[in-house]
Amino acid sequence: MIDLGIKREILQKLAQAHKAQIETEQLFYNVAKNTVGDVKETATQAAILIKKGHSVAVAGMEVGLFTALESRAIHKAIEEGRLSSALLSFSNYYEIRSKALTHFKHLAPYGFVLLLAILIAPLPDLVLGSTSSIYYVLSTALPLSFIITLFWVLEHPRKAFRSRLSVALSVPQKIIKLPAVGPRHIRSEITTFLEYCGILHLCGYTWKDAVGEAATQVVNPVIRSSLSIVPTRIQRRDPFVDAVIQCEYFPEEYIDVLRASEKANRLDDALIRFKASDLLKGQARIKKECERPARLLLIGAGFLFAYGALRFWMLSRGYS
Repeated sequence: MIDLGIKREILQKLAQAHKAQIETEQLFYNVAKNTVGDVKETATQAAILIKKGHSVAVAGMEVGLFTALESRAIHKAIEEGRLSSALLSFSNYYEIRSKALTHFKHLAPYGFVLLLAILIAPLPDLVLGSTSSIYYVLSTALPLSFIITLFWVLEHPRKAFRSRLSVALSVPQKIIKLPAVGPRHIRSEITTFLEYCGILHLCGYTWKDAVGEAATQVVNPVIRSSLSIVPTRIQRRDPFVDAVIQCEYFPEEYIDVLRASEKANRLDDALIRFKASDLLKGQARIKKECERPARLLLIGAGFLFAYGALRFWMLSRGYS
């Protein structure tokens, strides 16, 4: 899998090469000639495939630069004469995606410290022979299982989980009382959908086709199902904004932004940058939200390290 930063750099250089009037079939060769490292290697592989008769869209997909959807979008952009703008849009898209991963890095070191503490706390008893290896495995596996389960429940869409559990156990969904989809998850899914709508429309798709393709990028089946109303409303000749706000989960705070962009005739541009804008607004919020869990993780790890040290001291002096 190609790193997001490498994807962004290759796409950006492809767009620059195309703007410089380089022939479409020579784009990857031009990038490979003027770059080094992983970027050069990936571009060289794509250039070889193009020489064998593959199109730019297919070659990019074969080397992992494009997903299947992006490959279709690039093919459409070539047909419509919009390749430069499409490549630049995807470059911006992957720059946004790399930013989206930054908030996970805030808690990663603290999580590692807690994991280390869970493994070390019962270790003195095992080393000094007061407990068996089975007890040590259980004493570490149980808290780890609880933490993993907790994170899974927090990160996964609740309604989707409820739906899958209902199907798996043949239990009516009303009986399985789980919380609804959280607002952060909704914002993430909807902004991804809007972003792809803007990119695909810029590549030459009609709004109806763009919506259908963009909906496939929504992971949560409940939110994805609620978006099915959008192409129906567009088919009835509703404008894109009027159609998309009919989605049950569409955040109200996005409506005014979309209407203003539509009125200024800059809707594609606004959609493509929607997640970026949302991320920039959320940077301070993410930092603030990470402070408390980080402190809790450190406090928990501190207690576990202290407990491990105390147990080692007690057992080394013959206390049970």
